[in-house]
Amino acid sequence: MDATIARKRYHLDWPPWWALGVLLLTLGAVGGVIWLNARVCSLQFLSLEYPLVGTISGPAFVGLGFMIARRRPAHRIGWLCLATGAGCALSDLAEAYLTCTLVEPTMAAGVALVAWYQYTLMPVLIIVPMFVLLPLWFPTGYPLSAGWRKFSVIVLGLLGIATLGSAIVPDFRQSNGVGTTIPLTNPLGIGSLPIWWAGAFGELRNVVAIGGTLAAIGSLIVRFRRSNGDERQQIKWFAYFLASAVTLQLLVFELLLVRLLPQFSGIAWEPVFQWSYLLVLLSVFLGFPLMIGIAIFKYRLYDIDLLVNRTLVHGSLTLVITTLYLLVI
Repeated sequence: MDATIARKRYHLDWPPWWALGVLLLTLGAVGGVIWLNARVCSLQFLSLEYPLVGTISGPAFVGLGFMIARRRPAHRIGWLCLATGAGCALSDLAEAYLTCTLVEPTMAAGVALVAWYQYTLMPVLIIVPMFVLLPLWFPTGYPLSAGWRKFSVIVLGLLGIATLGSAIVPDFRQSNGVGTTIPLTNPLGIGSLPIWWAGAFGELRNVVAIGGTLAAIGSLIVRFRRSNGDERQQIKWFAYFLASAVTLQLLVFELLLVRLLPQFSGIAWEPVFQWSYLLVLLSVFLGFPLMIGIAIFKYRLYDIDLLVNRTLVHGSLTLVITTLYLLVI
């Protein structure tokens, strides 16, 4: 069964008002984060990296998804953007609320359920639509073939099993696989579970998510080789963003900030490290909706070839100059 037949058979016409509901939910979550930080807990909002990133990127994803859903309600890429943005915003709201309970102990209403959401559902609601399904379905909104559709079902099933396993851990003090630990007892947990339970299901989720992401990128490569015309240009935009994001992450954060800056003594590099990492996160999380918007709405779609050429020229020149500068130092 090819992709065209699969689209006809598995076509879903999502109600557009659902998109409006997700948009309002996201804006409400962002407003809640700002209110908690500014009026209730008096936290240093700008020092909270993840809430700041999600509060900005969440509405960006949801706004793009809302525009796509309004014009093309059956296009699944729009609904993936809505899911990603809502997941980022709700995760930030949960994180801000949990942080506030440490500052204001009176704000303990429902904190255990909020912790359960943050510990159990947060990784899946952000990772699955953004890193697994998006490259698997981009740019048409459907898998490349029936085989890839079955693969996506298997990945979602395994992630569902991992999520259910994490949902019943006795408490949240052991990492859920993505570094989330909360000093609270799980109200839905089972106390008789073995000690390895949380770690095992957390690692299962990581392995499935990483494997699913790599396989989805492989699917995108196969799709690119078979594509032509506008679809080929759309995939080029996606590939350009992935290459730029990975390069930015590896060169700026892993190499320059983590490896090189600590070598220089006598200078307080911690603020530079934090804000540079924040800029890297913002570039990645805002680059995703920007790239998707250009590709889906086909705005200056064929400028990607010129952009790639300029990036190669200027990037190579910048790399040479930076390397020479570091060698001289």
